[in-house]
Amino acid sequence: MIERVSTGVEGLDFLVNGGFPRGSLILVAGNPGTGKTILSAQFLYRAIVEGEENCIYVSFAEDRRTFYQNMMNFNFDFEKLEEMGRFKFLDLTAVRERGVSFVLDLILNEINRMKAGRLVIDSFSAMAQAFEKPIDARIVIHLILSRIVRQLGCTTLMVVEIPTGRERIGLEIEEFIADGILMLRAGEIDGRLLRDVEILKLRGTPLPERKAVFTLKGGFNVFPPFKARPIKERKRFKPVPDPPDMFSTGVPEMDGMLCGSSPKGSAVLLEIDSPVSTFQYHLILNPIPWNFLVKGRGVIVIPSSGVDYNIVKR
Repeated sequence: MIERVSTGVEGLDFLVNGGFPRGSLILVAGNPGTGKTILSAQFLYRAIVEGEENCIYVSFAEDRRTFYQNMMNFNFDFEKLEEMGRFKFLDLTAVRERGVSFVLDLILNEINRMKAGRLVIDSFSAMAQAFEKPIDARIVIHLILSRIVRQLGCTTLMVVEIPTGRERIGLEIEEFIADGILMLRAGEIDGRLLRDVEILKLRGTPLPERKAVFTLKGGFNVFPPFKARPIKERKRFKPVPDPPDMFSTGVPEMDGMLCGSSPKGSAVLLEIDSPVSTFQYHLILNPIPWNFLVKGRGVIVIPSSGVDYNIVKR
C-alpha cells in the first residue's frame, strides 16, 4: 500500500486519493499568477502546523523577506516557523557563480540537518537562469530525484513557470521522470475569473476525477466535484441579513460573488446547463425562499413541469 502525505489542501487530497505518494517528485506548473507558489507554500505550512514534519523552501526567484511578506497575506507565518526550527528558507537568487555541487550540497545538508520530509523548489525556470549553463539545471533535477527524493524519501514539489500564452510545460525529459504533474490555469467565463487545477499524471494513483476549480481566497482551496451527502442532523436555516436595497440569496458567499445580491424588485434568471441535475441547482435556488420564510415574508412558488407540491415541500 502506498504511503501518502497530505497536499495541505482538503479538496486536492480528495482528488488524489488522500495525498501525494511519500517520496515523490511533483511538478506544479502554470502561467504566472495562477497560484503555484501559494499551493507549494501551503503544502509545507500545513505539514508543519499539524505537527507532521519539518520542511524546506528553496527559492531561485524570490528573496526571504518578500516571500514572508507575501505569505502573511494568507496568514502563513513562515518566519515564526523558521524561528522554531521547523522551517528553512534557502535564498538562492544569487547562486550563479557557485555551481551545481554547491546548490546540491546546500540542499542535502539542510535536509539531513533538519530531517526534513518535504521540499519545495521554486522554480525550475528561475533555477535554469541562475546557472551559467542550461544543462546544469537538468543535472540538479536528476540528482534531486535520485539523492533527495528516492534515497531520503523527501516529498518534493518543483514549481514550473509556463510563459503567458503557452499551455505546454515543455521540459522534455523532466515531465517523464516526475511522479506527478499538476497544471494550474486561470481564465475567464462571462467576464469572471475562473481558476482550475488539472492532475495530468500521478503514479500509483487512480484518478477518476482529474479537474476541479479552486480559489485563492484565504489560501489555496479546491472545490472537488459535487457529490450529494446524506443529512446526518437536521438544523434550522439561519437567516442571512439583506444588503441595503437588496434581497439576500440566503448564501453569504453567493451574495459576495454578486456584489451584494439582487436589487429589490428585480427579475433574476437562473440558467441551468443540461448536466446539472434538479437536486444540484436547487441547492442554489432553495436558500432564497428559505431566507424569506424565516423572516416572515410570503413566498409564492410556481414549480417546474413535473414537480408537484409534495416535492417542493420535501
